[in-house]
Amino acid sequence: MQWVYQNTRYLFVIGWWLFLTGCGKGISSSEHRNLPKIYQGVKKMVLISSVSDSPAFYIDIDPVTYRDFKAYVEAGGTIAAYWDEATYNINDQPVTGINWYHAADYCNWRSKKEGLTPAYVPTTTPDSWGYPGWKLDPQANGYRLPSEAQFIRAARADKSEALYPWGNDFSPTLANYDDERGVKKGNWWRLAKVQELQANAWGVRGMSGNIWHWCDDWLQLNRTKMLKGGGWGSISPAFLQIDYKTFSAPSNYNFDIGFRCVLPASALQTQDTIAQKNVQHSFYQYQTSNYQQSTSIDYYNPAFAQRLAAFLGDYFPQSLYFLERVDQQPKLTPIQMAQEIIAVTKAYQVNPLFLTAIMVSESGLGSCSFPRWYNNPMAFHWQNKLMPNGLPVYNARPGWRNRKYKNLREAYHAFCKGIRRDLYFRAARENLYDFHIIYVGYESDTWLYTIARVFKDVAGIRFEADEPIQNAGKFIYLDWEQIRQGKPQVKIVQKQPKEQKQAKPKAPQPPKVKKRTLSRYFLIAGSYTSQTVAKRKMTALQKEGFDKAQMLQSAKRFRVTFGRGYQARESALVAKKALKGAYPDVWIWRK
Repeated sequence: MQWVYQNTRYLFVIGWWLFLTGCGKGISSSEHRNLPKIYQGVKKMVLISSVSDSPAFYIDIDPVTYRDFKAYVEAGGTIAAYWDEATYNINDQPVTGINWYHAADYCNWRSKKEGLTPAYVPTTTPDSWGYPGWKLDPQANGYRLPSEAQFIRAARADKSEALYPWGNDFSPTLANYDDERGVKKGNWWRLAKVQELQANAWGVRGMSGNIWHWCDDWLQLNRTKMLKGGGWGSISPAFLQIDYKTFSAPSNYNFDIGFRCVLPASALQTQDTIAQKNVQHSFYQYQTSNYQQSTSIDYYNPAFAQRLAAFLGDYFPQSLYFLERVDQQPKLTPIQMAQEIIAVTKAYQVNPLFLTAIMVSESGLGSCSFPRWYNNPMAFHWQNKLMPNGLPVYNARPGWRNRKYKNLREAYHAFCKGIRRDLYFRAARENLYDFHIIYVGYESDTWLYTIARVFKDVAGIRFEADEPIQNAGKFIYLDWEQIRQGKPQVKIVQKQPKEQKQAKPKAPQPPKVKKRTLSRYFLIAGSYTSQTVAKRKMTALQKEGFDKAQMLQSAKRFRVTFGRGYQARESALVAKKALKGAYPDVWIWRK
């Protein structure tokens, strides 16, 4: 017995030594007592003291906000997905629309800003959805995303068994979640400002509700990353409890997913304290290129349904329709939703990927938003400004009230009928960019990228703003060739306008001659919200030999071009192919 005790004690000491020397360079409890309780670098952090199974670390008091993220963007970083949305991009709200890789890149940039070694390094193995992989270097002293254990410890503070950061009793005044369930009420509309949420005993705010936090841990190795905390789209306080965890593919971003950073306490002893004003950093870019597979896909093969279901389940486990019944729509599994999408779109010869992509772009597949409570995750013919007229009703008259549906099948039918209109057929003869101007009604890079991501991730199809350069309809309608010939397989009877009383004939007037504006096709090297960043990119291109590089302004973007553009579409395509090797993300914009 004495031998067992002595050897157990010996193994414990050895294990603890290995933990301290190999896991983030931990420091002793006596040393951490000399560390400041608050550390102010790029962002204010609070010290979380060490315990037997966790070295001391610092954690952001608040999630990374839009104000914080603007410094990263001004330095050249990629904007968040909902950057142009006025209700999201508010300085003191947490930044959302960030995938795991984007959050990790912010951590690396922040580390360099403060003289620390970046914690994330690229790997040679892509994740299960085909994106370049990154991993944590445990020897690095830089910023990283919290582990699940670190998140739980920081959220609970000194309350070891607490359900929520403030204790066991829940109150909707303490956390931002979707208790409205389709009715606008309560303290917050979508995101809450970080200072509006109550701090726990250690001064950490926003650990339950408002946003889901990306964690460093894999839930399914190389497939899904862990999310903690619950978001403004969460439908029950149960999802806000400290122990609850969910997940998403690391390449996913959503309306209520954000992040905060942690830092090993030992980093303060090893950082380079010389301020680095000109940080050299290769910023993360969202990818949609280099996934060119055969576009001849059998959408009615069971293998496609399984692939679509895997996407729905991995990316959006918090979809309302996977969690509970809505009106007459029973709770679904991902495969049931996939099969429903395929069945309805088949009847209208609409690509099931297009319907899926619309749901993802409008409501995160029903994981956020008001319309999801009315079985309208596509937000089809939905206007928030109509809500003061009253709650949605069945068969609502357009422009009078928003419409609700009994179930998803009914909503899918309405959408598929609506998308088969001559208005959209004409728009689909051009590229996706031109189509989206008609469908969305304004310029939205996020909408374009989201559509592209769904097609790429599920089927390996490259369907982007300018790819294909014409006939976007071949990826929206499965009978596109017949539509082009004026012989669609599915005919939707469109309502004819009421006959008007004939007015008295007027004297004939000479026809007005419209001035024809010739389009030009520009090769775009980058699209930015910041004019400063756009000018920096333009200058870099000019130094690389593109003397005619210029900056063009669209509705919401400063676009940097390689030159003065081309009159012929074909000429732009040839030039684009020539640049693809050195500049894989170049795309064509018609202006």
